[in-house]
Amino acid sequence: MFKFSCNCTTGKGKKKKQSAPFSPVDLWPLIDNKSFTNRYLVIGICPNCEKHVVLLVETRKSDGVKFEDEQWEEKAFKTQERCEKERNRIDYAVPTGKLNGFVYGKNTGWMNKDGVITTTKQRSCDWWGNTTLIKTQRFNKH
Repeated sequence: MFKFSCNCTTGKGKKKKQSAPFSPVDLWPLIDNKSFTNRYLVIGICPNCEKHVVLLVETRKSDGVKFEDEQWEEKAFKTQERCEKERNRIDYAVPTGKLNGFVYGKNTGWMNKDGVITTTKQRSCDWWGNTTLIKTQRFNKH
């Protein structure tokens, strides 16, 4: 999605070369304000010189122009502190009571004292522990 490029150099002597573009570490969605919408902050750290970089991306509401403001080092820390208050905290809690995402089946058998299965229950489950009973079947003792 985003790549940062730093102007630091790696290597010694004549074999110095510019560092390769690097990927961001984190992406923060930001709350819309009265002038801008679709805002987010991209945070990165150069793997060679360990400089801190942030990229503030926002779209102006009045005319739809997209702005990208890249800051390094001290300005990056100030921008990140300012945006910390505007960070959109997303609640990733999974709702309980209904199944979400990938659903799998779980069959259980109930035994009596003699070790004979008397009842089977068929359930559908998801990865968050929500279960729903689909079918119960009882077996007669002969």
